[in-house]
Amino acid sequence: MFLVKNGDWSVDIPGSSKSVDYLTDTYKYIAIFSLIESLQDNEYIDFYSYLIRRKTKVEFPINNKKELDQLYSNYKQEFGSIQLSNNFL
Repeated sequence: MFLVKNGDWSVDIPGSSKSVDYLTDTYKYIAIFSLIESLQDNEYIDFYSYLIRRKTKVEFPINNKKELDQLYSNYKQEFGSIQLSNNFL
């Protein structure tokens, strides 16, 4: 709460604005997304754990980069921070 409400990015450089607006907004945006992610019921799974779990049904060895890219894309769709934020809304 304090990061979002009172979390201003300040500088002590003579002749400059005390608060840097674009950094303050970015700082608050990151704080809000961190809070949203922390409220999710889903546990975080790293990419390796995603690959070896039974539900994913990956056949090893992975033959080429295209196949690996597709698996990573599927991983991001299920466990990526953007998806978690969209699910929260």
